Amino acid sequence: MTDSAVPEIEFPCDYTFKAFGPGNAGDAFRLAVKEAVNRSANCPDDAIRVRLSSGGKYSCVSALTHLTSKEQLYTIYRNLKSIDGLVYLL
Repeated sequence: MTDSAVPEIEFPCDYTFKAFGPGNAGDAFRLAVKEAVNRSANCPDDAIRVRLSSGGKYSCVSALTHLTSKEQLYTIYRNLKSIDGLVYLL
């Protein structure tokens, strides 16, 4: 694959962050994800979705927000990486 085949994100754009964490954390993990995104962008409550794994061991929190720059994208990923209990991040 050549560099020209790699899609670039064009800003401004809407972007969904997905954070995977413990399923038994109740609302705490969802709130931590929302707070991490809100430090650098606006993510209202209706832009947050939570889905539990089939066994209930993990939860996936999806946060949709509007981004204006690549720097903002990287900052939010750094914020999300600092969440206690984070297992995986997309």
